[in-house]
Amino acid sequence: MENYSDLLIVSFMVGFIVNLWSRRFGKFMPSNLAVAIYEIFKLPKFFKKSKSEKITQYKKKLSKLIYSSILTGVISVIVTYLVFENVVQAHIFPCFYLGFIWLLLVMALVDIRIELLPDILTIPFLILGVVAANFGALDVTAIWSSLGLAFGYFMPVVACLLIAWRNRYAFGGGDIKLLAGLGAWFGIGSLLSIVIISSVIMLVFCLVNKKRAYAYGPFLVFAAFIEMVFLVGV
Repeated sequence: MENYSDLLIVSFMVGFIVNLWSRRFGKFMPSNLAVAIYEIFKLPKFFKKSKSEKITQYKKKLSKLIYSSILTGVISVIVTYLVFENVVQAHIFPCFYLGFIWLLLVMALVDIRIELLPDILTIPFLILGVVAANFGALDVTAIWSSLGLAFGYFMPVVACLLIAWRNRYAFGGGDIKLLAGLGAWFGIGSLLSIVIISSVIMLVFCLVNKKRAYAYGPFLVFAAFIEMVFLVGV
């Protein structure tokens, strides 16, 4: 896969569409799996203008949506290129790594919009990591992947128990499943690195923006991309 042009074009298209579809999650979550799948894949009405909405407001809203989708597409292209340039296994098992990139991207967008990570995204990501490890597509073995999954799940649970007196909602259920999924993909050592990197970035973000709390998912996703591109195998 020396020529990335076709892959990068597809990556841009997926990134563009992912931003559009991420808007739909807030309209039906929480929901059961069947309803969620139906709502996601039914014909969307992204550009439907309400009768009471002025033309100028509608154009402004549409432009913002298109620009943000283009930005998401560009981010998808950059991450895809960096992963396939730096991770040898990505050339042998491209489907696993594309799933890794695109699932994390849509999870970050959904968490930013509604501060919720639905099971329809976290569970497939977790399963994909376990399957990839069993196929030898990762730097971690199947055993270490399973241990990383268990560690990723129980680590935030224990942390929540320790700080429940201060903030009982420090970790949401989606964050816990995302950490379990990242543990399956990276193993225990790299997962600890991801947690440290994401926590530092989130702390800086909250201090700069004078926020006491923010969705943790996007920072985990950003740290996971850093770990995958620059630190795995180092």
